[in-house]
Amino acid sequence: MKLRWLKLLDKMKKNIIIFLIIFFSFFSLGATYNLDFSIPVPEETELQDKKIMTLNQIPLESSFYFTKKSKEQIKQFYKEFFAKAGFSIEEKEALRFRKEDLVVVIHVKPYEEKLGLMIAKYLLPKGTKLPTLEEIKPKILDDFFSLPKEDQPGEDLAFVPRPPKSIRYGSLKLENKTHLVYNSSYSIEELRGFYKQKMFLEGFRLLNESAASSVLENMPKGIGSKNFTALEIPTSNRIDFNTALKEAYLLSFAGRQGEVNIFISPNFFDPKLGSIVQISYEKK
Repeated sequence: MKLRWLKLLDKMKKNIIIFLIIFFSFFSLGATYNLDFSIPVPEETELQDKKIMTLNQIPLESSFYFTKKSKEQIKQFYKEFFAKAGFSIEEKEALRFRKEDLVVVIHVKPYEEKLGLMIAKYLLPKGTKLPTLEEIKPKILDDFFSLPKEDQPGEDLAFVPRPPKSIRYGSLKLENKTHLVYNSSYSIEELRGFYKQKMFLEGFRLLNESAASSVLENMPKGIGSKNFTALEIPTSNRIDFNTALKEAYLLSFAGRQGEVNIFISPNFFDPKLGSIVQISYEKK
């Protein structure tokens, strides 16, 4: 029983993290900047995603890869490359290289059972620094974040109905997994009923339906809500994940196409907008 609750907790935490990755990666996309410096990748490294965005009017280009190389091999590869290219180096949790106004950050971190490689580059005049969210303290609803008012790039799943009266906040595809995030004006209860009915009609069977509040109540001592809701976004109208997630639900389905997890919660950013629906599909 303990193992079951821990697995549910882990699944819910992953849903929140994936949601944040998808949502924040769509801020101010589409602009182009002079970030043409080419950065190689080691062998056995495959591109998964690439985006251009801005952070407080500073252009950034980020690329995400899966690699079969070790963390130490990645570090050595880039230390040698950037040294030859005349960059200075700063090593903390991530590798940071600078040459004149160009800054490159290399970050390697496990992602599920693989090793993820993130490369970010941006232009920053000497003597200045990239501001942190703590320093900016933006409001979630101001122009810095610009909550989408229409569907963002991506495709809905043909066999999983999109939420009624919804906007697609974003999507993410990684090999055999697809993640989609929507905002719906429907309530959590309405969406739970909607998906249990519609997924049944699509040929899926309901494997599990769990309320986040029940998962937290059944956690072993020391693994409670503090760990579950440790994620915070430092905005001037700080998001209260702890309160929002008390109302969240996770529905898990299985069908001939694979497994589908649907995570439904209040809209973290503005409860008046309705509910967040995150659909995570893993192909068989």
